Amino acid sequence: NLASLMLGGNGIWGDLLSIPESGIERASGLLEKYKRLRSAITRAYPVRQGPIGGSPEIHEKLYHGQGVVVIFSAFRGTYTYVTHNPAGSVFWCSEAVQSNSDAAGRAVIQVVFNRPGVKVIFFE
Repeated sequence: NLASLMLGGNGIWGDLLSIPESGIERASGLLEKYKRLRSAITRAYPVRQGPIGGSPEIHEKLYHGQGVVVIFSAFRGTYTYVTHNPAGSVFWCSEAVQSNSDAAGRAVIQVVFNRPGVKVIFFE
């Protein structure tokens, strides 16, 4: 839900009252990180790789090197993605994510999914 919100979904849905305190703290921390970069994310032209609902489904929203890359997967696996736009340094990322820069300043991201889920990488 939070990853979709960051990409422009503009809302959180589901049984929010059943979220445990640890989940609320995790969501709060992720939203604070998003707020730090929301202006760039909002200005960025969206880039998508993979079909909606596919695995992986990758969304890039980088503006002058700042923003987010969100990778969804419905399966276990290791995926590599090279951003279309230059990316700044990694500000924060999910577990099992590695990012380096290529000669053009784009991020070369490798993610490992041990189960279905989402990976978020913030750049600044």
